[in-house]
Amino acid sequence: AQGMEGQVPPFSDAKHLNYVRRVPLGVCALITPWNHPLLIALKKIAPALAAGNTVVVKPSELAPVAVLELARIFTAAGLPAGVLNVVCGLG
Repeated sequence: AQGMEGQVPPFSDAKHLNYVRRVPLGVCALITPWNHPLLIALKKIAPALAAGNTVVVKPSELAPVAVLELARIFTAAGLPAGVLNVVCGLG
């Protein structure tokens, strides 16, 4: 599948059942670069959370503050603890 469109193509006969089962993958590890740290982090975090996954983000050691503030905003908005995790440091 190229994307989540919400439609299932029908079968031509009535002998088959066609359905989509959406299951979260689990934990998504995201690494963001130093240029545009907030934009790129949001482009990765939003679809992962929308699909029901938990996220571990490793921002660049050169620009970690934007992602840390984003995590604080998500927490203030009511995101449960442990759903979005930020790991800072070298590497």
